[in-house]
Amino acid sequence: FKKQLIIMQGLVDADPNVATRLHGLAEAHKRLGVCAQQKQDWLTAAEHLGRAVNIGWRMVNADSRDSLHMYAHVVRVCVYDHAYRMAHPGEEPHTRVPEAVELAKELVQLEPEVPLNREALALACFRMMMGVADGRDPVALETYARDLLSAIDGYIAIAGRTPQIVWWRSSGNLYLANARRAQGDARGADEAFRQAVNCINEALAAGIDDPVLRIHLAELLQDDPAATREERIAAINAARDSVLSARGAKPAHVANVGRLYHAAGEFESAMDMLLRAQAKYEHLGADLSAEDAQALRECQSLVGD
Repeated sequence: FKKQLIIMQGLVDADPNVATRLHGLAEAHKRLGVCAQQKQDWLTAAEHLGRAVNIGWRMVNADSRDSLHMYAHVVRVCVYDHAYRMAHPGEEPHTRVPEAVELAKELVQLEPEVPLNREALALACFRMMMGVADGRDPVALETYARDLLSAIDGYIAIAGRTPQIVWWRSSGNLYLANARRAQGDARGADEAFRQAVNCINEALAAGIDDPVLRIHLAELLQDDPAATREERIAAINAARDSVLSARGAKPAHVANVGRLYHAAGEFESAMDMLLRAQAKYEHLGADLSAEDAQALRECQSLVGD
């Protein structure tokens, strides 16, 4: 990717007005940013993704309305927004997500039957929601959660459900519940929370299965006053089975299940999963990121308890 970046930079320097070259340079920066993101090196990720976004805005402002370039730019802005927030916690990023939402809406209007365009709109709406997810502005949080759910409905209408879409839908309903609760609407909050749970159960019943969905459902049930202890433990067991049967189980997923068991008082099962997670983190060796190291310390602390 570094070699590709050097080549694309040379091509752009030779002629900075060719849209395909600008797109290639932006994508090269994006790939390096995503690689850094996967290692949880958020500062490097934000640096490369920020450059990708700046190049993308040059294309957009030059009236480059190629749908592929527009889609790619919406994704770049959203990935950069996440990386910047992780690299600079507590700082409000100037990542222009609202403009990405408008660009995605334009994409949907241009090609309404293309699933990727609908997905781009849902992604941009998700980033808008996460920008106010701390709940300090519950009115804005409710608005953006509703926008996300509307965008997801549009995607599902033409392309059906995917694990990612189901997770976004559940998360949108969960944050909608939080926003309503903060505004004193207990009944509305409960309705939204039920939807957060139900949409995952419906997806699982339809064969749309994924470790992330299983973990998310188990987490939701821990906060569900209507769930019995047996239902909560069953959900954690299902999450464990899903995580361990997945090819290349991620240490973070294994650790999450261990934490759920620990919180539920199932200490033998918690110990098993936490030790598995600990071994996976230690196996990373030099590739252990700061966040991985923190997660490893948490596992060790829980095992010590």
